[in-house]
Amino acid sequence: MKVTKAKFIRDSFNYFSAVVVSNVITLATLPVYTRFLSPSDYGIIALFTMFGGLIVGSISFGLQGSTYRYYFKYCDDMERFRSLNMGNLLFSITVLFAGGTAVWFLSGKIARVAFNGGLEPGLLMWSYVNGCLDFLLGYMLFLLLAETRSRAYSALKVVQVIFTAALSIYFLYFLSMTYMARIYAFLIAKTALLGLAVYLTRRLFAFRCSLALLGVSLRFSLPNIPLNIVGLSNSAVDKTLLSKYSGLTSVGYYNFGENLSGSLKMLVDSIEKSWSPYFMQKAKEGTTDAKAAIIGRFYDVAFLFIFCGLCIIYFAEEGVKLLATKEYYMAMYVVPLFVFHYLFGVISMLAVNQINFSEKTKVFLIPAVVSMALALVLNFVFIRLYGAMGAAAATALSSLGAAIVELYLGNRLFPLEIKKGKLAFLFLLSGAFTTPVYFLMASEINMLMKLVIKLALLGAFLGISLKTRLISIEYARRFWQMLMIRILPERT
Repeated sequence: MKVTKAKFIRDSFNYFSAVVVSNVITLATLPVYTRFLSPSDYGIIALFTMFGGLIVGSISFGLQGSTYRYYFKYCDDMERFRSLNMGNLLFSITVLFAGGTAVWFLSGKIARVAFNGGLEPGLLMWSYVNGCLDFLLGYMLFLLLAETRSRAYSALKVVQVIFTAALSIYFLYFLSMTYMARIYAFLIAKTALLGLAVYLTRRLFAFRCSLALLGVSLRFSLPNIPLNIVGLSNSAVDKTLLSKYSGLTSVGYYNFGENLSGSLKMLVDSIEKSWSPYFMQKAKEGTTDAKAAIIGRFYDVAFLFIFCGLCIIYFAEEGVKLLATKEYYMAMYVVPLFVFHYLFGVISMLAVNQINFSEKTKVFLIPAVVSMALALVLNFVFIRLYGAMGAAAATALSSLGAAIVELYLGNRLFPLEIKKGKLAFLFLLSGAFTTPVYFLMASEINMLMKLVIKLALLGAFLGISLKTRLISIEYARRFWQMLMIRILPERT
């Protein structure tokens, strides 16, 4: 389906609406979770979700990405795509079953060596099952994204959040569980949603598969295997080292701060779901005007993300104190660092699509190795000195390093007229306006006075952005209209 301007706006609105609803539910349930769960319980939950995702992501060959890419290539020959899709899914399930067998036999040793007994062997097996459910559900959701079925995708995401929250509260309140309440809720909700997602995408599968087409998918995905392993290991380094050197409580602070800043990630992900098809279609046109449209849309979206990120940073203190008990207050210092981790991902949002369009996916290994090396060194140093804050700082800096390398490679493979100075100034300006927040967090100033200062600083950021033309007055006007009519601004 062609992504017209109207459909881009409509799909973006659907994805964004799902983000808003999911975020409201997540924030509304945080006071309940922090009442029943300690920071160390949050640490166990974080390790639980991390382990399964790491193992499954490392062995799954990334075939969901291949399926997404070849949907656009074979969209005019759906029988061919259905055969490819079925082969990819069956191959993935076979690999996951083999991986589960290995985890079953090695779970005891992994629990002792990697987690110092922080996770029991039985919990590691359930963690792997959770990772498998995440992969399979994500596979089906990728198909909905490729078809630009934004309503179905958004509905599934909202239902998942509601169902998971309802089950969690039931297990916590009525059955007096602790961290297992969240774990059981994850497993039950994802199983139910997977069945529904399979039903919604059933017409994209055939009752046959082709080894030749599976070979095509594997040739596309094989260069991504080292990338997936390095990237996932990178995401696991922080929590693993935190657990080893600072304990489960620090992992809990880290995870809580990550969750609180996750609203920005949800916003980035929601726009990216309409951004990627838009990029692919404009890139396929290949004209100068099409490339200019890509860059224009990118800068509009980047400013939106950075401004929203600053809002989250400025009101992180109020959010933590409103939603959590005192034992979680340390998490507010982690939030700004995580926000920048997600903001640096905005650069990757452009560069990754440039590389994917070129089909030279082998180069993904380079930024992944850079990120992994930075993460290992920085986490090892910073965690010993600063605990959860050190881990968050290491995560942000390693993301920046990877994003810079990706931007360089992406522009070599699919050149665009990117104003790198403008992009750098935007990030430097947002960093300068973040610094005062830490002084405000540590101060004993009245909360009302803090609120006035923060609003004044946000106003100053907007004023400087207009003055230096990081954002035009016309775009600011349309941004305000977006807030009023609840759609994304459209660049003329």
